[in-house]
Amino acid sequence: FQVFIEFEADNRMDLRVLERSDDPEIGNTLWFRRFDINPYDFNEDQTAKLKKYYGKTASLETIKQKLNWTDDTFKTIKEKLDAANCISVQTGKRYRIGFKRNLMSKYSYLIFRKNLNTQQQQNNTNGCYLFFYKDNIVFKYSKKAFGGRCAPDF
Repeated sequence: FQVFIEFEADNRMDLRVLERSDDPEIGNTLWFRRFDINPYDFNEDQTAKLKKYYGKTASLETIKQKLNWTDDTFKTIKEKLDAANCISVQTGKRYRIGFKRNLMSKYSYLIFRKNLNTQQQQNNTNGCYLFFYKDNIVFKYSKKAFGGRCAPDF
């Protein structure tokens, strides 16, 4: 599974869970996607019927079972993100650790499983929104709103 969690507060978060497939014809399966939820007091709502957008299940309990997670798992992830002064984590072929939001912009580190070779470093540096940092770490700036997509000067 690929999991994305972004905490907005101790008991408010966005959660997305995909089941990965190596077959490009099948693609990944969206199991669950909800925004601004309380994982400790979650109620399935009417919008959960929009399965294409929200995923195969509206049940957070089903997702917790699939991932073998409990409420304590969410608390532990939140504690670890807080200790690292971060707000989000995404698993997958590489990890993405979000450490700051500024309105519709987000600052993240991409952490690859292995050190990047010279070609991979060049592929992950464009002088605009991707910046190779060192070894297996790339800085990424994301902007979902109007305006340029390049990172502002630091």
